[in-house]
Amino acid sequence: MTALTVVAPTDAQLGYIASLCREHGVPQPVVYSKQEATEIIDAMRTGRYDPERYRANADLPDTLRPG
Repeated sequence: MTALTVVAPTDAQLGYIASLCREHGVPQPVVYSKQEATEIIDAMRTGRYDPERYRANADLPDTLRPG
């Protein structure tokens, strides 16, 4: 069995995402991996970005969400 490795997003990716968010007027997402950062950038550049999908804890059931 192969261990799952998560690679952190680069500073360049995070900076570009922040810039795209300002440009598009959307909140900055929580980005956990380099792969996720790439998906977000591609979605924003092609107009398919859904801010709700990348909201912090968006995949958690309501009972487990902080707050």
